[in-house]
Amino acid sequence: MLSETERLSQGREIVMRFHSSRKNGVFKISALLFVEFVLLFVIGEAIAWLLLPPGFRVIHPQMLVESNARRIYDHIPNQHAFTIDQPFVTNSMGFRDHREVPLNKAGEFRLLSLGDSMAVGLGVSVGDTYANQDRRPDAGGVSGARLFQCRD
Repeated sequence: MLSETERLSQGREIVMRFHSSRKNGVFKISALLFVEFVLLFVIGEAIAWLLLPPGFRVIHPQMLVESNARRIYDHIPNQHAFTIDQPFVTNSMGFRDHREVPLNKAGEFRLLSLGDSMAVGLGVSVGDTYANQDRRPDAGGVSGARLFQCRD
């Protein structure tokens, strides 16, 4: 028959083996979950790369703006930057145009274009902006009209 101290030492030994095997099991499960996560991530990225179209090709520097209490923001004058991947040039007044706004000539008809990123032409060249679409004769625009983006 086992003495009390021998039974206690056997009990401690069993408990120690249980705890060490439990720690090893938790480590093995954690490692397995980590490997599965990494593998699923790599497979998902490969599938996305094969099936999805490429994203925008963003060229830096992007257009710069400054805050304005009345209009939220204004474009910084005389900048040469990009809007996503298209050139973005502003004149000395901060309008998206390389031309300066001339004085009003007698008999000249001017159009005013107000709006947000759609009007300024975010992501398109200057010739494809909403404001410049109105100047094309094939679009029903006024031939010979000069169009500038204006602000109040």
